[in-house]
Amino acid sequence: MLVLVAAAMPADARTPPVEQQAAALFGLEYAAVAPGAAILPGRSSCTEAGESMLLVEGAEQSGWTAGAADCGGRRVALLKRRMGEQDGRVQWRIEDVLLLPPMAPERARPRRLARPEECALADGADTSFLAVLRERRPGDDRPPVVEQLWTYDLARGRLLRQPASQLACTGHAPD
Repeated sequence: MLVLVAAAMPADARTPPVEQQAAALFGLEYAAVAPGAAILPGRSSCTEAGESMLLVEGAEQSGWTAGAADCGGRRVALLKRRMGEQDGRVQWRIEDVLLLPPMAPERARPRRLARPEECALADGADTSFLAVLRERRPGDDRPPVVEQLWTYDLARGRLLRQPASQLACTGHAPD
């Protein structure tokens, strides 16, 4: 399931729109590449942007990772499943793709991705999540606003949208 959170225009007539580039990643099986390297050389501007382990109730989920790509200047969240190894390189399958909204750090109230140490799911489970936060107005010391929240459903291989009220944040933008 590909989820597009916001629209973007192509950089030029030869470059597919960022939505198409992100959609091309869905279901892709590929060998691990270094951060900054093209995921689909010659077919997309999407580059590897890192990954992190997934936790469900405090237990690391072997064979799964929360990945990230940059496509045409936009961040794309990836749910990746390890398929094995070939020639000493890990083989991944992208099970789900989520095009995130522009973060626009220059705005008065910028968006950013939540960091695990500043937010927790309301049910108290030590479970991985993905959240877009919006900073408060200058002078407002309250925690940032949770705009969007997703959790990882490994049984279905999907990122699932959750009510923002399911995430409690205490911190502010990391320095």
